[in-house]
Amino acid sequence: MKNLIALLLLISLPAFAAKVDIKDVDGDDEGSTTIEITKNKKKTEEAAKAADPLINEGTATVEGDPAPLLKEAKANWKAACAEWKKELKADNVGNTILVKDCGNPGDCPTVSGARVCTSEAKYKIRVKN
Repeated sequence: MKNLIALLLLISLPAFAAKVDIKDVDGDDEGSTTIEITKNKKKTEEAAKAADPLINEGTATVEGDPAPLLKEAKANWKAACAEWKKELKADNVGNTILVKDCGNPGDCPTVSGARVCTSEAKYKIRVKN
């Protein structure tokens, strides 16, 4: 009989320990209350922070080869722009490029008897912490 009572007590004790009764909790005006139970909260916050990517922005100068005519100078600038985008893509190890723009070459001024087209290129890359 003692064994039976001891067994019933052992079975019933965990049920009482798991029960939580919350009464008279002050909440906001709408009457809602949030109760949060977390385990290893610090590790969870660190993991979330590590998963958040950073955005790296920058500029570069894209300059085409000199050419005597404007049309040729712009063609050289387009080739230089394509090469810059290719290099940026080669450095892009996880498909993280958000923006890559060579800009506008403008009027392509004459330098030392030849026209040279230059522009300021912009990029945005997502990087991990």
